[in-house]
Amino acid sequence: MFTRRNSTTQPVTRELASAFATMMPSPTEREFSEKRFRFLQDRYEAGVFLPCQWATVWLDGIQYRMNGNHSSNVLMKVADPFPTDLMAHIDEYEAETPEDVVELFRQFDARESSRTPTDVAGAYQNRHPELQDIPRRIAKIGIEGIAWYGRVIEGIPTGKGDDRYKLFRHAEYYDFLHWLGALLDMKTPEMMRIEIIAAMYATDLVASGDQTSHLFWEEVARGGRAYEDQHPTTVLDKWLKACHDGTCEDKMKSAYHYQGCIFAWNAYREERTIKDIRFLTTKGLYTPRA
Repeated sequence: MFTRRNSTTQPVTRELASAFATMMPSPTEREFSEKRFRFLQDRYEAGVFLPCQWATVWLDGIQYRMNGNHSSNVLMKVADPFPTDLMAHIDEYEAETPEDVVELFRQFDARESSRTPTDVAGAYQNRHPELQDIPRRIAKIGIEGIAWYGRVIEGIPTGKGDDRYKLFRHAEYYDFLHWLGALLDMKTPEMMRIEIIAAMYATDLVASGDQTSHLFWEEVARGGRAYEDQHPTTVLDKWLKACHDGTCEDKMKSAYHYQGCIFAWNAYREERTIKDIRFLTTKGLYTPRA
């Protein structure tokens, strides 16, 4: 369908980047994305810009750019003096038909080969041997919940996107993550939401290292307090399951899940029963009781 004519690895000059950036694009090329351009610009400015993977294809005697639109545009516009340590691997292909060009296009950045957030989180997690026994999906949502709490409740920067997973380097989170690994292994899909994890973390903080928070959430995970329909853990379990199943009457916003969990926790700490969960945030978020 297509053949490779040549492959080279060479230093990137401004002239090379400009030639690639202004080359005739293949009809298959993705639309230019300012978001992706800025992302690569940020990677360059942060000093983590990897060697470029560029490609062209010959069809009917015309050479088209197949890959490298965004990266070549970034490098074409870097400030003087132009860096001397940038490299690019350039593959040159030949296709017989436009359909062959489409097939070649599909080989670049295939979705099946892309790094998922779970892959990135696992890489940061397994950098620390003491975290390797926690299931990846639980460690991932655990650190996301901690990041949500820091950003929304404490108002501190905790990183965007995959940068959140750098929080795995903080040992003060490890006890919580290990406990979470045991708790969420109980087949509790209704508790697998970032804001609910954030509420767990919030109650763990105010419990000051005792087991009160753990006992509360473990009871919720088991379905609440037996024979006590108005116990906070029973009512919270029922509400979380309704939210997960989509059978609750209200449309849930992310902060509502946090709010409802803290409402139930506060009732638990005050040793009072409740009939339902109050989750609206019009008057601000509840403060978890110690």
